[in-house]
Amino acid sequence: MYKHAFTLIELLVVLIIITIVMALVAPMGMKTLESFENFTNNSKQYNKLKLSQFYSFIALEPSTAQYNNKNYYISSKGVIYAIEKSNDDD
Repeated sequence: MYKHAFTLIELLVVLIIITIVMALVAPMGMKTLESFENFTNNSKQYNKLKLSQFYSFIALEPSTAQYNNKNYYISSKGVIYAIEKSNDDD
């Protein structure tokens, strides 16, 4: 019986097709990875804010926290207030 084997040209064509498909798909994967990293960073910041709120409530001590590049003041009762930036250029 004769066994059919792939020729070198057939293997190279398949390899080239796979390379082209990967070149088209890779940028989409990178965008997905970047959005996932942004999501995890925001999630970590939010968890820190909520943990600060819990600590302020338990310890009856006010504190400050940062979330999404904004500063927040947390009262001793656990209430979160946004801190407005002042426009002092002095």
